[in-house]
Amino acid sequence: MSTLKLYLQEKNILIANKVTIADNFINRALGLMGKKSMDPSSALWIKSCSHIHTFFMNFAIDLIFVDKNLVVKKVCLNAQPWKHFFTGSWRADSVFELPEGSIIAANIKEGDQLYVGA
Repeated sequence: MSTLKLYLQEKNILIANKVTIADNFINRALGLMGKKSMDPSSALWIKSCSHIHTFFMNFAIDLIFVDKNLVVKKVCLNAQPWKHFFTGSWRADSVFELPEGSIIAANIKEGDQLYVGA
């Protein structure tokens, strides 16, 4: 797994200063399952993924579904553990899992452009 930073490009807002990339089958399948919590300044970027579930999770998360150009296609606030199966969008290529409250704090909306870098 690699580590980078996630920004809301138009407003130059740092969303997460530690983005872990899940880009293989095992990392994508495991995601945040079994973790007790999530660092408030982190994010998990699940590549080649347009939907997720929260089974076997211990805490709520926010979800940002993006296309290949990292344009936000859908946001899900406060996805509760063991409660839902979240479908992104047929236009989504990957998803960012963030600590609950991250989307509201950065005022992220559909159509926003994200940037991942150092």
